[in-house]
Amino acid sequence: MRNPTLILVALAMLAAGCTRQEAQNAYRQSAQSVTEGIQEFTFSGKSREAEPIGSIQAEYPESARYQGQEGTVWLVVKTNVLTGPPQEVKLGRTSGFKSLDDAAIAAAKRHRFRPALSAAGMMIESEIDVPVDFYLKR
Repeated sequence: MRNPTLILVALAMLAAGCTRQEAQNAYRQSAQSVTEGIQEFTFSGKSREAEPIGSIQAEYPESARYQGQEGTVWLVVKTNVLTGPPQEVKLGRTSGFKSLDDAAIAAAKRHRFRPALSAAGMMIESEIDVPVDFYLKR
């Protein structure tokens, strides 16, 4: 659907003696800036992403430590509108070791998160990707 305001601007330019091409270019540029503004509003609807309160401290599984297993587990954490434990924790990308993945999920489920804020400042549900690192000191 075309924006009536943009059409009126283009018609006013034609009436003011602009060429049809100049009026069409102005219409396209205006329409593009309106579209970009809508996309920016739509995708930046949060003024703050949800975040863990402090770093997630997962207990290193003894079997993994003994075998020298290391890696980063990426979790998908769904937070609710309250500060506290997450609503849901899923494995986003494995470390390659089930024991590390399970330890990261268990730690994230016990961890506390700060909720996301909407552009209006309201606490909202959100999903975030959270890394949990397992690296041995050498």
